[in-house]
Amino acid sequence: MSTFTSLGGMAPLVFMPGSGSELYRGLGSVVLGGLLVSTVFTIVLTPLLLSLVMDFQQYLGNRRTQPRARTATHSPHEHGAAAGVPAGATRAPDA
Repeated sequence: MSTFTSLGGMAPLVFMPGSGSELYRGLGSVVLGGLLVSTVFTIVLTPLLLSLVMDFQQYLGNRRTQPRARTATHSPHEHGAAAGVPAGATRAPDA
């Protein structure tokens, strides 16, 4: 509400020609533009960043609570047997 009243109070200073307005027109336009940009950032950017931070925290929390997948370790004999090569046999080099 305070932004809208400030914008409404500055608008005549920026947009209406008249005596004395030439002096403050530059200042009024800077203040008016700053209020508009900061209002858009406050309404759009702040909730967006808050949502991203909360999602990232949830992602990190889920990563910490999930158990890690255990990888099976194989001996060289099991690996060879799984590949169809008998234990102790050697393969001929590829030509």
